[in-house]
Amino acid sequence: MSARGLVVAAVLLVAACSHAAKVVQAETPQAAEPAAVAPQAPAASSAKACSSDDQCSASELCVSATCVAITPGLAECRPSAHFDFDRADLHPGDEATLQRASRCLMALQKETALVEGNCDDRGTVQYNIALGFRRAHAVAKYVEDLGVPTARMSEVSYGKELPVCTASTESCWAMNRRADLAPGARPRDVAARIRAGERRERTVTASPDTQGSKEPAAHPANPAP
Repeated sequence: MSARGLVVAAVLLVAACSHAAKVVQAETPQAAEPAAVAPQAPAASSAKACSSDDQCSASELCVSATCVAITPGLAECRPSAHFDFDRADLHPGDEATLQRASRCLMALQKETALVEGNCDDRGTVQYNIALGFRRAHAVAKYVEDLGVPTARMSEVSYGKELPVCTASTESCWAMNRRADLAPGARPRDVAARIRAGERRERTVTASPDTQGSKEPAAHPANPAP
């Protein structure tokens, strides 16, 4: 074979080998790339268990054995103190609930609190208004003594105008003899009810059946809850 023939044969051989390599490369399956693993969401942190408020942060209360964030609507932040007939002295049993309420107000630093004094339906309108204020003041002062600034506390009396129970029974009267602490609340307008109650009292006083009668000496001139 001539030299030129040898060159041509070598060129053809190289071309054939190159083509075969491409065919083999094309027919060889590519290794599959590993599928991307989606990042897993972090596991939700379980609420902290507790047996007292001291085991929670300053912005939490221990509710049903769990630390719960303090909010204005949390029931434990809106307690009611109850009173004996014609009295405005706090019961020792209410002090613990008011201590928790003060903890709420210390955490809710931007919230003011309204203390609403209430009475049962015995006694005159004005006497009950005055007694309701004394009850509201007793609660407000106790909370202020625990460190809540006086400027954040307001007091209002609804007297006997906003009962939560209307039956004429001792258990019902006891429910109405109360002062409610309500963070963020605004006073309710009971002026019309007060005026209506005073009109009824004047009507009763002017009635012929009551003229000349005297209140029994064993009772105050304005018996009140």
